[in-house]
Amino acid sequence: MSEKREQSLSDLLAACLRHGIVLIRKQLQLIQAEILEKLGQIGLAIGLLVAGVVFSLIALNLLASAMIAVAAALGLPELWATLLVAVIVGLIALILVLRGLAKLKATNLKLERSLHALEKGAEAVEERLR
Repeated sequence: MSEKREQSLSDLLAACLRHGIVLIRKQLQLIQAEILEKLGQIGLAIGLLVAGVVFSLIALNLLASAMIAVAAALGLPELWATLLVAVIVGLIALILVLRGLAKLKATNLKLERSLHALEKGAEAVEERLR
């Protein structure tokens, strides 16, 4: 009876392990499907953002033309009005680019909290191994 009990216990453990593996596979399939769905949503959002940027550039071009027309109507020669508007828009673009580059510096992108947590974990493992 002891052998039969051990065999049935080993059968139960094997079945439990098989069910666990099936469960993990199904969870991974669910995660994969969710990731693919989210990637589709991200792709759509990026497409909408690109379209928005294109229309924003068109609007900026029209706004610059209107500013030139207003400056010319105020008596500024059209060439100087165009130059003035170009300088103003160029300065705004330069400021935005410089601020964006400053935000992208490697020091700003360093995963300090995650690295710190990994270092603490490694220290804890080393401490337990001693």
